[in-house]
Amino acid sequence: MSTEDSDLLRAFVLESRDLIADASESLLSLEREPVNRQAMQRLFRAMHTLKGASGLFDMAPYTRLLHHAEDLLSGLEARGEQLAPDIATTLLECLDAASGWTDGLEARGALPADAEGLAAALLSRLAAPTSKAAVAREAGSAPAGREPAWVRDLDPASRLAMETAAAGRPLHCITYRPDENAFFRGEDPLRLVLQVPDLLHVKAVTDEPWPELSALDPFQCRLVFQAVSAADAGDLEHHFRYVVDQIAWHSTGGPGSPVAEEGPVAELLDPAAADGSAATNDGAKAAPDTRQARAPVSMLRVEQGRVDLLMNLVGEIVVIKNSIPYLARRIEHGEATPRQLARELREREAQLHRVAEDLQAAIMAVRMMPMSTVFQRFPRLVRDTAQRLGKAVELIVDGETIEADKNVVEGLAEPLIHMVRNSLDHGLEPPAERVAAGKPAAGRLWLSARQDNESIIVTLRDDGRGIDPDRVRARAVERGILAPDQALALSEADAVQLVFAPGFSTAEAVSDLSGRGVGMDAVRTSVERMGGHVALRSAKGAGSTVTLTLPLSMAMSQIVIVEAGGGQIFGVPMGLVAETLKIPVGSLKTIQGREAFVLRDEVVPLRHLNAIMDLPAKANAADRSILVIRTGTELVGLAVDRICDSMKTIVKPMEGPLAIIRGFVGTTLLGDGRVLFVIDPRELM
Repeated sequence: MSTEDSDLLRAFVLESRDLIADASESLLSLEREPVNRQAMQRLFRAMHTLKGASGLFDMAPYTRLLHHAEDLLSGLEARGEQLAPDIATTLLECLDAASGWTDGLEARGALPADAEGLAAALLSRLAAPTSKAAVAREAGSAPAGREPAWVRDLDPASRLAMETAAAGRPLHCITYRPDENAFFRGEDPLRLVLQVPDLLHVKAVTDEPWPELSALDPFQCRLVFQAVSAADAGDLEHHFRYVVDQIAWHSTGGPGSPVAEEGPVAELLDPAAADGSAATNDGAKAAPDTRQARAPVSMLRVEQGRVDLLMNLVGEIVVIKNSIPYLARRIEHGEATPRQLARELREREAQLHRVAEDLQAAIMAVRMMPMSTVFQRFPRLVRDTAQRLGKAVELIVDGETIEADKNVVEGLAEPLIHMVRNSLDHGLEPPAERVAAGKPAAGRLWLSARQDNESIIVTLRDDGRGIDPDRVRARAVERGILAPDQALALSEADAVQLVFAPGFSTAEAVSDLSGRGVGMDAVRTSVERMGGHVALRSAKGAGSTVTLTLPLSMAMSQIVIVEAGGGQIFGVPMGLVAETLKIPVGSLKTIQGREAFVLRDEVVPLRHLNAIMDLPAKANAADRSILVIRTGTELVGLAVDRICDSMKTIVKPMEGPLAIIRGFVGTTLLGDGRVLFVIDPRELM
């Protein structure tokens, strides 16, 4: 694939994903409000644009499926009919197929091997008497017409050769007169005629003399195609179903059958002679070798204004860079006193600091994505899952315009899917149970996002049955997670938190939705891996709320620098630090052989970084410098020799053999060139 083709394919992949998302959203809106004409128009426009864009590539199943879906929608609108639920489901499955094929195009540059079969299956479900061709089939008739003059003009020897090639099968002589505005609708008449199955002859002519070159409109189709095929009439009818009003044909099966006409035009359009490769039945050429999968390219869409700001900042950096050689020459020639040079260096440093801060902010803005990127998948997920469970659910989404770092937004997809499925399966009751409890038959699910300083807070709330603390305690004992006396000692709020324990589940049976005990544990693990934390609140009979708090950005990290082991320094992510304290040694308590301290009437266990990392302990210290670390819903104190400073930096993850070492977030460089290890105290403790 050439560089130009690769660029075109990448642009198609990016555009098609947006169009598929728009079409899916419009379908769901139309299903909720069948009379929503704007949603129908958006859906039709997205389908039409996607079909037209797909026509740029050799992927007949993709284009054919979308074209048929577009026809179905057009027929519904023309007849004034509303979108039925079963049709909506099939159209959503068509969009799912298009989405999967788009992923295949990005990874391999080609549709998967089963694309034709999947398209055929979906087309059979979409089949409806919405086109003239379908009406003709229902009436038991086939397109027919008088033998055209161009067929009668073929020489007898060629007719005999054609009859021999057809082996007794009927021959179909087709005259295809494309609409003059076909190009503006994304149609490709030449490709369509070259993809005719069992094509034996094709010629392009024009009904009218060509105008002068100065008056020729290159965007207007003036050609008429003459073709002969030995394919089954039904296959041809299916092939031309979208342009049935532009087709005339004559069928014959004996002497007088037309044959391939020789000449420059026929040779030019010979479907088998274009590049010497054989054509498949759907017109896609057999690949000479197997395409190798390639890694998908991560792409961002960036506003022009943000790119312009980056260019301006780069220009300022260049100005500062150009001043450095000038300053170096002054130092070399002794043209200034040390005090003057120091002042000028501080001025340059101040300028560079300002530009670096602005550049950092601009880069972060480029990486920001709206929450709608991940939220837009949930209306469909809720719809399909609720239908499978026999529940009525209303999803309310808020905060779609809130922006966060691309890695944070994309990393939220998996934990949110677990949470939504849990709410639908465990939280929200069936309609009859809700009505019996005095609730509306349809359950409600709220998904929202908001920004809080340097954090983004995502909340999922439902008005379902809530979590039963007694049932959770019983299941924890049954699974061996807690001893019976430990379970009884838990408060209701603490008992609810057991749903985050590895292997915990209250489901009675394993299904493809839940019951394997990996849901909420996976949520917490994913969120903590991104430097965030999870909080859960639930009231029996009144629903549950899960709150995810994550850093607004994962590219820049605020870290606290601490000293331990007699002078060694480490970094600790600021997002994990609830607060810092200095406590006299005499104020520490010993509980069951372990140190602890009291923080606002709460007992907080204390661990020592020196002991955890097997470093020398600081002797004769009168007090303890403590980082209060947030681990889920609990607090743990981490004692260090000294709390030095805080800084904002880029933390690079551990690579190579070091990547398997637990307890470290990564490394960063200090101003003096030293490497600083950034630890994850939750794993260390």
